[in-house]
Amino acid sequence: MIKVQALLGIGLLLITLSAKAGTEGSISGTLLDPDGIAVPNASIQLLSNEGKLIKETKSSLTGEFQYFPVTFGDYEITTQLSGFAPSRTSVHVSSGANSAVTLQLQSASLGKEITLQVTAKKRLIQNSAAVSSNQVSKEDIQKLPQGNSVKLPKLLAETSPGIVSGAFGQTFIRGNHANIQYQIDGVQLPDSPSNTFGDAFTPRNIDHMEVITGGIPAEYGERLAAVVNIVSKTGPENPGGEVELNYGTYNTFSPYAVYGGSNAAGNVHYFFSAGYTQTDRGLDTPQPQSETNELQGGKDAIHDQSNGNNQFAKVDWIIDNENKLSVVAFNAYSFFQIPNYPGAGFAANDPFFTKPFTSEAFGNSSGFYYTPPNTDDNQSEINSYLQVVWRHTISDRSFLQIAPYYKYSYINVNNDPTNDLAYALANPNAGGNSTAASFFENRHVNNYGAKADYTNRLDDQNLLKVGFQAQASQASGLISVTSLTA
Repeated sequence: MIKVQALLGIGLLLITLSAKAGTEGSISGTLLDPDGIAVPNASIQLLSNEGKLIKETKSSLTGEFQYFPVTFGDYEITTQLSGFAPSRTSVHVSSGANSAVTLQLQSASLGKEITLQVTAKKRLIQNSAAVSSNQVSKEDIQKLPQGNSVKLPKLLAETSPGIVSGAFGQTFIRGNHANIQYQIDGVQLPDSPSNTFGDAFTPRNIDHMEVITGGIPAEYGERLAAVVNIVSKTGPENPGGEVELNYGTYNTFSPYAVYGGSNAAGNVHYFFSAGYTQTDRGLDTPQPQSETNELQGGKDAIHDQSNGNNQFAKVDWIIDNENKLSVVAFNAYSFFQIPNYPGAGFAANDPFFTKPFTSEAFGNSSGFYYTPPNTDDNQSEINSYLQVVWRHTISDRSFLQIAPYYKYSYINVNNDPTNDLAYALANPNAGGNSTAASFFENRHVNNYGAKADYTNRLDDQNLLKVGFQAQASQASGLISVTSLTA
């Protein structure tokens, strides 16, 4: 099966405030002396929170300066001029929005550096657009109980309002299921054949992200639930890394290692990570604590092992002042056994399976279907991804970006027809069921795509963006359902 999708998006925003789009925002400001007079031709630096130089510019004859494009996040603006005290100002940039700042220098006679720290509550409604969004940084992720080891669906549920996660790793946003678009460094991540068990991208590689849940701009296409806009980590100026070993209940073992840095010239940055995980309780168990308490989960994990591994690599190459090349690649493998009811306490002839349910605690009217405890159903999934992003700066207000990408996905659901259907043969009326089924799937999906867009910030209040995205998907493989009707 081959599916070709082409999207052409043209945005011309001539409104009083900019609209959110992509991962890029801008900063505009004015540099003043202690008397409020503009300071021209002054060097002003834009730094990351870690102190890394991002951009440098000079103020105009009227003291004005700007940075564009700037990836959304938190930054610091510094300047140091003869006769004035050094100045440092914090600024937050939202995607597609302009952040306005005013820098007023102080006389050097004060004898110390002037630091302006701006602290404000998060705005529930952005004044740059009618967009509902929430931003999460790598520091926010590290503060969570599981830190960088948290799964992406759980991270979304714990940090953004209106989101809950299901027992199988599903993500529900305002009751909507499987309608989320993921963006990696401004490029849309193609869908996987299954989002149930797979966790294609680990939060360990997230520098910061934005979750848009309302007022989603047209450029994001048909996704209506949410857009998860991820900016991945890049290598620091000084090479280094870390190794961590984690062990917990249910024999959960999850080591990982990260390493990043840059070359001597500072124009090439690299970041690598790799992790492994295994546990004896990969999914929630299906049985309740007792046959009379259907709302309390069981303690035993029967046939519930899982394991997986993931790898990530990113290289940023600043070719010259106008051109930058970025390569992102990652791979993830997940394997899960489908848990069963334990043989002790949950026999085939128990009332829990055979009583004629009219309606049980979860709203089902046909009761529960029994399979033997040695039933061997399992599922595995592979997701591999590669993208190359070339950005060409045309002027201090416009740039062109071209990004080809490829994703390979594989899902394999192994069934156990003998045990899946065994009890239906012995007692086809158990629990009110008259039909049993055994599901098998072995499917591959190749996604090829390219995205290109031209962005021009006409002024601090208006943005012009033109672009297209084309994607072709080729799927092949077998899906079969074996059923038995009494």
